[in-house]
Amino acid sequence: MKLLVTAVILLGLAGCSRATESFVPFEFIDQAIVVQVMMEGRGPYSMLVDTGTSPSAIDIGVARSLVWPVIDLGRQGDGGSGGGVNVWLLRPLRISQFPGGTWRLFIAVDLEQVSDRFGRKIDGILGVNALDKHRVEIDFPGRFIRFDSMEPSAAGTWHSEFSIDDTMPGTDRLLRINDVPLRAVVDTGFNGGLFLTTSGLLKLGLTPDETDCINTTGYTGDRKQCFVSIDSLQMGPWQLSQNRALFAPTNSRQSSLEYDARIGNALLADFKVIIDYSENMLEVNKP
Repeated sequence: MKLLVTAVILLGLAGCSRATESFVPFEFIDQAIVVQVMMEGRGPYSMLVDTGTSPSAIDIGVARSLVWPVIDLGRQGDGGSGGGVNVWLLRPLRISQFPGGTWRLFIAVDLEQVSDRFGRKIDGILGVNALDKHRVEIDFPGRFIRFDSMEPSAAGTWHSEFSIDDTMPGTDRLLRINDVPLRAVVDTGFNGGLFLTTSGLLKLGLTPDETDCINTTGYTGDRKQCFVSIDSLQMGPWQLSQNRALFAPTNSRQSSLEYDARIGNALLADFKVIIDYSENMLEVNKP
């Protein structure tokens, strides 16, 4: 999920130095990471963890119960949903369980559609400014997130340096489809398995079937996504059995993205993923 709010980004992502190790369990609901946190001493609140969201967001109803929004930014959109969403800018909020003490949850939005999709109340989305500057270990089989662990990597761990693409950690070394290396980003806000951009489709010479499609819902609106067939998929040293990927034919942002594919939670469900934002290192291990 993505919402690019220029006025907010100009304020900067609140940085913080590496903290001591902390541990946060999560539920894996409809292949999404959901954590329970306390905000301003109240809660618990159910929050999605999304490496593809910047800035972080909380539901407008929750925001009004904690602190009144301070700036109405009007209607914003990411250019791909065909709509937009009303956005408010907030003062800093204190969140327990996550490192960094007080940091800014930049915006408030209406998350009613997201809650309806999951069949339960979703109070917010923790994005890059909740994770940045930390070593973030997401253990999908173990159902926990660990921050700033100094534990050495397990034997057989795949690793590579990464750079940030569209807020997400990206690398040219992680993904091969049909034996073609692609630039891929890790997006924990994507509960599917594999998503191809226009660039990825062109490199693979694939044409999506626009009659085989689904509708997805995010806080910026509904989006049509269509399936495309692939012959083989390799992530690091692991050959995976997935034979289809998604593509969004109506998303106008696709042609401007520099990466080729997004890797989502359905593909990562059997893996431990470490995103070290402080060192720009990505590690993947299959326990």
